[in-house]
Amino acid sequence: MLKCPNNNCCREFNDSDVKSHWKKFNANVCYVCGTQVDWGIDASKYKPAPVVEKVVEEVKEDEDIDWASCKVSQLKEALEILGLSTKGKKTALVKRLENN
Repeated sequence: MLKCPNNNCCREFNDSDVKSHWKKFNANVCYVCGTQVDWGIDASKYKPAPVVEKVVEEVKEDEDIDWASCKVSQLKEALEILGLSTKGKKTALVKRLENN
């Protein structure tokens, strides 16, 4: 668990937060308040796999994605990055991403 030292923020971050905002953590910046922070970690190890990163970028651009062709691990990582539940079978994961 990491905590922002800014008294106005004091937000605590777990591994999921670091994974979702790894670029900010890797740059030693609190993504909530923008404070420069020496987290003392190598956030680059939380960087999403290139395939998942591409999928998430496509989601942000509202492009059509064939979710059914993705592996379950890729679906779960995309869901986690998007802040959605990763529970359920592949069909449920696909449906959740399609409805996002």
